[in-house]
This record gives sequence, C-alpha cells and structure tokens, in this order.
Amino acid sequence: MKDTWKDPVWSKVISAGIIFTIATIWAKFINVSVAQVYNYTVDFLNFCLPIYYFVTVACIYWFVWFLFFRKKKEENTNPYIDEEVGHYTFGELSHILGKKTPKTQTPEIIAANQNPPTENYLKLFYDNYGQFNRGVRPEDNFADNGFLYEVLCLDFVGYGLLDKQEYTNQNAITYQISNNGRKFYALLEKSGMFE
Repeated sequence: MKDTWKDPVWSKVISAGIIFTIATIWAKFINVSVAQVYNYTVDFLNFCLPIYYFVTVACIYWFVWFLFFRKKKEENTNPYIDEEVGHYTFGELSHILGKKTPKTQTPEIIAANQNPPTENYLKLFYDNYGQFNRGVRPEDNFADNGFLYEVLCLDFVGYGLLDKQEYTNQNAITYQISNNGRKFYALLEKSGMFE
C-alpha cells in the first residue's frame, strides 16, 4: 500500500477516491440530492475570476520564490556532494565521518590515563592524510599511544579510505591511503570544508 501511495499516478487516484467518498457521505448526511451536488460543482467551476487576480497572485508567488527559495537552493548546492567514493557518496561519507567521534581507547591510552582525541573522524582523516599517504606502521612513534595505528586506521579501512597491506616476512601490517581515500581527500580540498 505504501508503494502505491508514493506512486505519482495511483496516489492521485486514491486521493480522488477518498475525497469522492467523503463528499458522498457528506451529501447523504445532509440530504442533498445528486442533482444539487452536480449544480454546486458546475457553479464552482464556472465561477468568474478576473484575469488580473490570477496574474497578480502568480507574479507574487514567483517573486517570493525568486527572492527566498532560489538563493537558498544555490547556497546549499555542493557540486561534489553526489560524487561516488567507494560504496558511499562524498556527501554521505563526509556526514558519517563528521558525526563520528573516537570512543575506543588503546591499552596505552588507558595506562597513560589519557582520553582519545576529541575531533570527529572527518577532521582526523584530514589532519592525518600526510601520514596515511606515507603509510602507518606499528613501529612509527606518533606520541598518541597507538591510537592512530590501532583504532583510527582500522576504522578507515572499514570505510575504504585506507588499504591494509600485510607483510608475511616481517609479520607486520601497514596501512596506506587507498584510491578512494585520495579521491575523498581531493573532494574535501575542492569543497573547501577546512578553509
């Protein structure tokens, strides 16, 4: 039923049927004949309205729309919002990362009695892009008590922004920026979110 109601044609058919049913019940309730309802309908449709009323209302409508709604639409338009970045669009991914803040702590952070960073994931991705581009290894010392390697990189792999590269001879994992990560960073730069 929901799909039918959202259909552009059937929704109008259903609404016309509902209005007709309500009008029929109302006509029966107040004892109005079908001929009277027909005459009222014809009189309503034949109501004479001077053309300048119609033109004036139409001009006011378009003037108000032009002043207020057109500008808002132009201001909110971001040409990069619908760009595909992996399984997301740029708008979806930037919204998700902008809302997400770190909650996970590493054992090193707990031992040092510190808190994880307070910035959202979007800002953390932007700020650490250079390091992601070079690659993040377990032996790197970032003075963040392992947060970048143990938490942030794993989350960004899940979003497709980083690639996980395993080296069997060294028994280590390196996280490197992915093609989607490069594209996402380029769109962040173009959109001017961090200017």
